[in-house]
Amino acid sequence: MLRNRDEPKQVPSKKVRLDSLKYVKSTHSSKEKQITLDLVKESFGDVDEAYEDYYNWTYLQNPLGTGTVLFVYDQDKPVAQLGSIPCSYWFMNKCVPVTLAIDVCVTPEYRGNGILVELMRRIHAFNDSVPFSLSVPSAPSIGGHIRSDYKLLPMSVIVRPLMISSYFRNIGIKTVLKPIDRLWKKNGDVRVREDVDRFDETFDDLAIATCAPNTIRQMRSSQFLNWRYKANPRRRYKVFATARDGILYGYIITRLIKFENREIGYVVDFVARENAAGKSLVSAALQDFWENNVVYSRAACFPNCLEYDLFRNAGFFPLPSRVRSQPSTLCVKTFNDNLYQEGIVDIDKWFFMLGDNDSH
Repeated sequence: MLRNRDEPKQVPSKKVRLDSLKYVKSTHSSKEKQITLDLVKESFGDVDEAYEDYYNWTYLQNPLGTGTVLFVYDQDKPVAQLGSIPCSYWFMNKCVPVTLAIDVCVTPEYRGNGILVELMRRIHAFNDSVPFSLSVPSAPSIGGHIRSDYKLLPMSVIVRPLMISSYFRNIGIKTVLKPIDRLWKKNGDVRVREDVDRFDETFDDLAIATCAPNTIRQMRSSQFLNWRYKANPRRRYKVFATARDGILYGYIITRLIKFENREIGYVVDFVARENAAGKSLVSAALQDFWENNVVYSRAACFPNCLEYDLFRNAGFFPLPSRVRSQPSTLCVKTFNDNLYQEGIVDIDKWFFMLGDNDSH
């Protein structure tokens, strides 16, 4: 889903008045689907989101409900859109419906007119029953989120070198670095299985067990996980899980992404009940990365949880913000000022994994 992406070079905007534009909610007709695909392709190129099967998966097959797409027309010309999909979060010690803003597209010549801010204002009117909305924007749209009263919660991006020699093409350098690669190697753990074909009710039990009082986290039900990681038509994930006596103690989900002909290992989701289980899962993921000649692995989350500590103990280290291509920031917009008293912007209450949303 298009949340964190480098945008094409800015071109001079066509100046327009916001009240001269037309705002239309999509009915997900074939014609409107094509408008979305064309806007995505014009803005970002040939990406997963520019294909109909991915659109259907994102907006129409979500087990929590149908997504929303709001178009902007200049007369009869579509010039922008903003999407939103339903989510379920544990908040104030109960499950609540939440929306996630996605797929922001403003055609190059119309950027700089405040269209994003107006889109956010209008799309929230369709979702006014939720307590808060989330977004993970790209750097160019951070300003629009701030002007739309979103609060910024920066995440930590952590990385771990693996096959550093694979990063270089020079044979001499590769030969010198090969022994160093072995220093980063981790052995797998026999207690971890990677044959999770489908998420079952044990994942529902884990989701409930990890919802501590006064925390905020997405409800990772088996239904959600099967949609997010098994039904995705264009991305393949590997799932490692560990259980004892029929009780699931954790899982970790990874994805290999090729960048400049080199494999990068993304940890897209990670949940653990306890330190021992989490340590085994991280070890298994790193072993798999090693076997696939991954140059380095990465994850993004808040530094306030067991999972973050497990990453750090396994050799991950924070990536300085100045060398990141994207801000990796969770943005939160509340629709009730009283939620600030409930710690909605306190990162110590949050458990959030960025996943592969900034991997494009």
